Amino acid sequence: MKKVYINLAIRNVVDTDSFFNKLWFNKNEQYSSIDTTNFQINENTYVMLLEDEKFQTFTWEFPNPICNNKIISLQFDNIEEVDVLFNKAINAWATDITKTNDETDKFMHLKSFRDLNGHIWELFFFKI
Repeated sequence: MKKVYINLAIRNVVDTDSFFNKLWFNKNEQYSSIDTTNFQINENTYVMLLEDEKFQTFTWEFPNPICNNKIISLQFDNIEEVDVLFNKAINAWATDITKTNDETDKFMHLKSFRDLNGHIWELFFFKI
């Protein structure tokens, strides 16, 4: 696999740009427009964010409505990277939805937030 592109529906490009800029992700202007924005998460992963109407044009063969329950999981190299991005998201008005679990906490450092478009982001580091 060469690259990963995650496509998500959003409400508004301007607000979404503001949110992702606060996370310090790199905006890719080449794949951005009035109703679409694109951010590079790391060297090989991009998130394509399309306003609802534009997103529907990407799913013309699938007549299902836009799903509001999406979870994006990102693995990090250490606990500090998880906490830094999580704190940036919370400071950008994301909602902390982290749930503690004694069993999971033994082998994973996990933080979760819901962004302004309702997407759930799980940030984690395997301790083992």
